[in-house]
Amino acid sequence: MSQKARSYPRVHGEEKALELCEVEGIVVDFCDFRDLTGVLVRQGQVVSMGIREDLGEPEMVRVILHELGHYHLHFTNRFTYRCQGLQHLVTGEEKEADFFAFCLAADHIRERVRWNFIEYGKE
Repeated sequence: MSQKARSYPRVHGEEKALELCEVEGIVVDFCDFRDLTGVLVRQGQVVSMGIREDLGEPEMVRVILHELGHYHLHFTNRFTYRCQGLQHLVTGEEKEADFFAFCLAADHIRERVRWNFIEYGKE
């Protein structure tokens, strides 16, 4: 896990997750996405995060922290990250961003959402 993730406190809710973005200077907007759960975009010096507005709080926290993971772990080599949820191909970068989010999430958040880096059995 990155040094930055170690410096953050455990996140217990949406408000705290948004505070972490604010500290990093990331503008967060809630959007009417259909297929995306989150997106991270750089336009010049401005970094913006779009989060699907109809997510429940545990999933919303996971997505915000996941996008924050992309910001810290992968954002130097890309301008945009689009996250489409568990039904799509999960790359190594997606697993790393989800593990970053998992490490920051409080236990009650961890237990209520599915994580991209964990292998689930057939349902």
